[in-house]
Amino acid sequence: MPRILIVDDEAACRLPLARLLQLEGYEIAQAADGLEALQRLGEAQCDLVLLDLLMPGMDGITFIERARADARFATLPIFLVTAVHDSKMLLRARSFGIQQYLFKGDVPFMRMLELIKTQLGEEYTPVRRGRRPKNPEAQQPKQVTNLATDPFPDSAKNDSEGNYDFEDDSADIEYLRD
Repeated sequence: MPRILIVDDEAACRLPLARLLQLEGYEIAQAADGLEALQRLGEAQCDLVLLDLLMPGMDGITFIERARADARFATLPIFLVTAVHDSKMLLRARSFGIQQYLFKGDVPFMRMLELIKTQLGEEYTPVRRGRRPKNPEAQQPKQVTNLATDPFPDSAKNDSEGNYDFEDDSADIEYLRD
């Protein structure tokens, strides 16, 4: 199972991303600044780092410099996930060999997941997210009934005597099963 280190001083950015990646099957390590991130790298091997640039203590650029100076992390893939638009900082980060630069809030999670999987050499198959029907038969098209010849189609009949139930609640039953 690949291990991803998420480095961001804002828990509101770090925690949801960590949870989503855990749901995708990744092992996650987290750090609130560059110094803590270096400690996490020393504790266990990481396959990818998702790094913010602006953090208190040790910022992202300093983290990259120190990580690249260590032979163990010289080729470690690093994605910048930041809100910084400063071209000087970005050029400096690129000079240290970052793999991707992603703006916070501009990149949908599925795109980020695609880039992560590609970087880690995993197959990426887009998955439709959302509610799947519990009852596959509910997706079958209904038979068209000619109401001119049969104003009360069989689907409305409830008993063998031909009594009709005008309060068809099959849709409500399906809704309640969800």
